[in-house]
Amino acid sequence: MRRQLALVAMVALLACSNSARGDDPLESFQTFWKSFRESIVDAKPDAVAALTQFPFKTRGTLDDAPVRSVDQAGFAGALEEVLGQDPGLSSKPETMRDLILRTETVDERAMSGSGMARIGSLVFSNTAAGWRLTMAYTDD
Repeated sequence: MRRQLALVAMVALLACSNSARGDDPLESFQTFWKSFRESIVDAKPDAVAALTQFPFKTRGTLDDAPVRSVDQAGFAGALEEVLGQDPGLSSKPETMRDLILRTETVDERAMSGSGMARIGSLVFSNTAAGWRLTMAYTDD
C-alpha cells in the first residue's frame, strides 16, 4: 500500500513539474502552430520543411489508400498540392491554406491522442525534435 501511495505521489509530482516546465501538449503545440502558420502565411516552403519530419507521408482518406513517402526534395510540390485541397470541414468550399490562415490559435479539439494533433488534413506529431508535420491526407 505504501508503495502504491509513493508511486501515486511521484506521478503527481512529475505531472506538476512537467506542467510547470511548459510540457503541456496543447501549450507546446500552440507555440509550434504559431511558427508553422507564419511559415504558411509568408509562403516560405523551406521554413515549413524545417518544421516537418521526413520522410513526409501522404495518403488518401480511405482506409485502404496507400501511404506515400515524400522526401525533402519533393516536399514543396506535395505541400502545394495539400494546401490547395479542400479538407472538407466547412459547408462552403475552402482550401487547406484558407483553413490555416483563419486558424490563428488551436484548442484541445486539435489534440488527437498522446503526442499527436490534427488540423484539417494535416497530422502533427510531438517527436524527439519537438512538434513536426508528419502526414497529410489527400484527395486521391
